[in-house]
Amino acid sequence: IFFRMIIKAYQWLCILVLLSYPGACKGIENILGSHGKAICHSALDCQLNGVCLMGTCTCSQGWIGARCQHLKLSPAVPERSRATGYKIPDISSWGASVVQGIGEQYFMFVTEMANHCGLTVWETGSQVALATSNHPLGPFRRTGLLLGPTHGNPQVIYLKNGTLIMFHVGEGAFPKDQLCQCHDGTTVPNSSNPNCVLKSWELQRRGGVFHVGTSITGPWQPKSLGFYCNNPAALLLKNGTVILLCHGSSRCKGCDISLQTTSISSLLSATLRQPPIWTVAADISSTWRWQSGNKSLSPRNEDPFIWEDPNGYLHMLLHNMVPCSEPEYSKGPGVGCGGHAYSKDGTQWIFSDVAAYTGQVTYTDGTISPPWARERPFLLFDKLGHPSYLYTGRAYGPTNVMPAGFDYTYTMVQEVAS
Repeated sequence: IFFRMIIKAYQWLCILVLLSYPGACKGIENILGSHGKAICHSALDCQLNGVCLMGTCTCSQGWIGARCQHLKLSPAVPERSRATGYKIPDISSWGASVVQGIGEQYFMFVTEMANHCGLTVWETGSQVALATSNHPLGPFRRTGLLLGPTHGNPQVIYLKNGTLIMFHVGEGAFPKDQLCQCHDGTTVPNSSNPNCVLKSWELQRRGGVFHVGTSITGPWQPKSLGFYCNNPAALLLKNGTVILLCHGSSRCKGCDISLQTTSISSLLSATLRQPPIWTVAADISSTWRWQSGNKSLSPRNEDPFIWEDPNGYLHMLLHNMVPCSEPEYSKGPGVGCGGHAYSKDGTQWIFSDVAAYTGQVTYTDGTISPPWARERPFLLFDKLGHPSYLYTGRAYGPTNVMPAGFDYTYTMVQEVAS
């Protein structure tokens, strides 16, 4: 009896310090059992975003819901404002990767559309620019171009010695005389350039290059990745292993989301002729299951973002292309959701059948937006490993029905409430 009392006292203490000291409760799957009709039986039922206490999920900071299934997002600054995010009137952008430098300076590696065009030209006109801000909410100010067309969707690993490793789609070298020329951040019929190429999916699929920079501003050295990887998402684990996710890969043909691993030393020693040494790619999307066991929906995902939580568990945010409504996925009209997948070991994944976030945004003035497109998610974390800011590409409507002249997009940021 005394031993059980000690165990229960520890379990209660674990709950009390959970929000302040993440990781303290690792291994505590179900605390004090369940009473009555239980919502959860283990931390997996809480999407690894909390612990199960007497059959009820107690969520970690930044998450909310009966199963800790939603990001706890604060109201955003209205769309018309340029006080947050990366929003330049004549430059369309589409998502970013953000790192914190020395002190309180934040650096954004953002995908822009070249020559003041809109999102329509993303396959040919994507480029990577650098922007800075003294606050993670922004506004971020453009400081220069890092990688010209065609490069996009950057994902950056920032090492303690100041070295940066940037994964991206595309490998550049798009003919300048075939780039579209625009003027206000939207794409219009371009009679002045008859060679203007709007789309080239094959160009995107040539991406087999990543870049290493000795500082945030460069110089950036190209290196061979060794294979094509679309929508790359990179993560440096606490044990030193580097995980790379791809939405479509020449190493895993037919895979929706594939995973491969390597080491930092292998990445840094790579050259344009000698790629890093990778493990055999795994098609993790073929093994994941829906949390509810729903078999009627098939996850169709892109734009993965991966992170390791304070307990050592792995999570992904993705642009889920199954139309959705709040709070559950459905087969009705919509423009896609923020999908969430989670795993204890990185091999067996569970896919949430409710949206972590949707295209509907609540603003500080009390208004709510239509369910406009919101893709390429990226999370910034606080010092304890809690999600603190969500960055996404944002459009004024569904991206699949944007007419010429109405394809302006920007990169928004929304604070995650504590």
